[in-house]
Amino acid sequence: MINILKVVGNSMLPTIKPKAFVMVRATWLKKLEVADIVLVKHACFGLIIKRLIHLDYSCGHTIAGDNRHSVSADTLGKVYSNDILGVVFLHTSN
Repeated sequence: MINILKVVGNSMLPTIKPKAFVMVRATWLKKLEVADIVLVKHACFGLIIKRLIHLDYSCGHTIAGDNRHSVSADTLGKVYSNDILGVVFLHTSN
């Protein structure tokens, strides 16, 4: 399944700009890899787009924004594979 979403916020600057559109492929269509940009259903922050910076299938994956002013990886906490809804494979550059 593929979804198109509009980005809100600065956390992925400079890679993805606010108001850009992203195309997201369901995770069952692609194996997760470090450095993937992923769509996450986060318990506190809702739907967010972040970069996957560490994979750990037993203790949880680590995600972070590309922008140094983004919420920290520590604040985001660990996410699990079932929290990752998809992988961004294309985005517009406003």
